[in-house]
Amino acid sequence: MIGPIKVKEISYDEIIRYRHWYDADRLPLANGHYDRLADFAGDRRHFYAAHLDGRVAGFSALSRHRRRPDGRDAIYQRSSYTRREYRRRGVWSAIWDYKVHQINSRAWARPETLIWVRTRSDDRRYERRGFHLEREFSRVYLGAVEPFSIWTISWSELLAHPTTARDLLDDVSVHTPEPLQVRL
Repeated sequence: MIGPIKVKEISYDEIIRYRHWYDADRLPLANGHYDRLADFAGDRRHFYAAHLDGRVAGFSALSRHRRRPDGRDAIYQRSSYTRREYRRRGVWSAIWDYKVHQINSRAWARPETLIWVRTRSDDRRYERRGFHLEREFSRVYLGAVEPFSIWTISWSELLAHPTTARDLLDDVSVHTPEPLQVRL
């Protein structure tokens, strides 16, 4: 019998202890990787861990920032990772639902806020959640060429999508927070 998946927010120091799992699957995790990218100047980062049967099963993060070049607020879904022995057991979905709840309950998004993610080209999870393929490209990461896809969706589209877990939203209405202030 599989126990419940428990998700909580954790610190960067906590998640970075597990960097070896990310590196083994050739996935970026370290803030230094993101600090080099202009899009993430002044972003706000949040990290999450899922536990199953008392053991760490997976992680994810998000970064709130201003989108280039149109200036819209954006939330980047980053660093999603499920340990191999816990894959296909709902870990990623539990973390995703928790992050959607956090975005909504903390009023981090307006209807036009862009939610986006970069995945490996063969990862279709976000398409099933209503995301649109924006572009595909290849990049060198850890010395190897990796194919990637960029997926996007607006906050209002995400809330309207049938896979968004209604019971996790405090209030299904879209909050209207103040715009993010970029600190340089």
